[in-house]
Amino acid sequence: MLDKRPEPYPVRPEGTVGRPPTPPKTILIAVMFKVLLELSYLDTESFLRWVSNNGLLVDVPAASTIQQHVREIPQEYLYALLMESAAVLKGNEITILMDATGLSTEQYGRWRSARTSSRKIKRRFVKLHISVALETKMILVGIPSKGWKGDHQFGLRMLDHLRRTMRRSGFEVERVIADAGYLSRVMATEIETLGGEPSIRLKSNTTAKAGSHPAYRRMVLRAKRDPDEFQKMYCYRVVIEGIISALKSLFGHRVASRKRHNQDVEILCRLILWNYGRLELA
Repeated sequence: MLDKRPEPYPVRPEGTVGRPPTPPKTILIAVMFKVLLELSYLDTESFLRWVSNNGLLVDVPAASTIQQHVREIPQEYLYALLMESAAVLKGNEITILMDATGLSTEQYGRWRSARTSSRKIKRRFVKLHISVALETKMILVGIPSKGWKGDHQFGLRMLDHLRRTMRRSGFEVERVIADAGYLSRVMATEIETLGGEPSIRLKSNTTAKAGSHPAYRRMVLRAKRDPDEFQKMYCYRVVIEGIISALKSLFGHRVASRKRHNQDVEILCRLILWNYGRLELA
């Protein structure tokens, strides 16, 4: 996979003074193993030295080197790897499922309390917003964020990422299914702009008042006139809930890194490994 792509980040040219830099792709491979096997940086170095006799890696980076260079891996590079895995959907019409889940930053799964005032306590954790193709169970978009950020704004960002993925892979969106956290007039309009039908769960006080967003009105009336038919489609959300559960079972329910960028890299590596594992199964 990585042989077909450029280096994740630039390094010092060959022939310059100083110790030769570790190849960036070697750093990324080490991070992938760290994520896959839920290892520390020291354990990752030990494991790679143990298997290096099989020719997997020519040079095994030190634990401190891996930790130092993770911050140089750009998220855009990982987004591109995730986007490439969607090439199998070329020419298909798919249903998109959206959801979000929290990942702990503590070893034993406890939320860390960050007191910001005498009246308010925030729970510090990392949130992952994902969009999944119902037919292939592959993750098309994944966006990590701070835990207390709302779902709606990241739903719109996921639609922007989906638009770019559609242009590259050539698939079409038939329907987008999401829970009430993504309910908004703008969201319904953006989904129809992609060519899909919005199926977002309504709240108890939802009305069909749409203003300048007729797509929202059509969605609300469709759900209220035929709630049984709406529920038949909405029940497919169990698929993304199952994928989230499988991700946590496979990679753990927490992120080991403390730095914000490193946490994002670790999370995106999980999604890439999941997708290319699905390609191997296919």
